[in-house]
Amino acid sequence: MKGLQDIPLGFNFKFYGIVKDHIYISTNGIILLILYQQIFFQNSPIPDSASPNNYIAPFWNDLDGINQGHVYYKQSGDLFIIQFTDWHKYIGGGSVTFQVILYSGGRIILYYKNGGCI
Repeated sequence: MKGLQDIPLGFNFKFYGIVKDHIYISTNGIILLILYQQIFFQNSPIPDSASPNNYIAPFWNDLDGINQGHVYYKQSGDLFIIQFTDWHKYIGGGSVTFQVILYSGGRIILYYKNGGCI
């Protein structure tokens, strides 16, 4: 993955029964719960034994936040909010804005403002 940023969650978060305490936010528009050393470009079913796991993919597409768009995040009590604003497809036009909210109890909620290019 490219453009990873390591961020502490501020609480323990259970993902598929394994406790995580930090995330990696990728310019591809995904949230990783472990650091991968290899780049993956294939949209395989997830979770899958043959593909990378331990990540949240709000849009199962290759997004590009390097050249445009912003990501914001905030830890507030028992939740962690990540917002991708004006994120674009790696190839193509239009933009998307969406949020991922992680709750300390393991719940994940996705909110979408728009999906113009997906």
